[in-house]
This record gives sequence, C-alpha cells and structure tokens, in this order.
Amino acid sequence: MARIPVIIDFTASWCGPCRVIAPVFAEYAKKFPGAIFLKVDVDELKVSIAP
Repeated sequence: MARIPVIIDFTASWCGPCRVIAPVFAEYAKKFPGAIFLKVDVDELKVSIAP
C-alpha cells in the first residue's frame, strides 16, 4: 500500500490569511507532485467548529 501525503487547505473567500497563503499553496502543489493538495471552501460546505 502506497503512502501518499495529503495536504488540505481549509479556506474561505473572506479569510485574509487564506488569500495570503493561496499562492504558496499552489507553488507547493507544483513543487511536490507526489503529494495530493486539496482546497476546501468552508463556506461552500458549511463547515463550522463543533461546540
């Protein structure tokens, strides 16, 4: 069984730090083709913190 790293960026359109890291995340996705890079829009999926 292969072990492939998965890197997830939880993001939102209103999140300033998310916009700052977006180009770095895209660059790393190109730099490390053996890993899986995913972006999750927390507003689109209605993700919230559990109480």
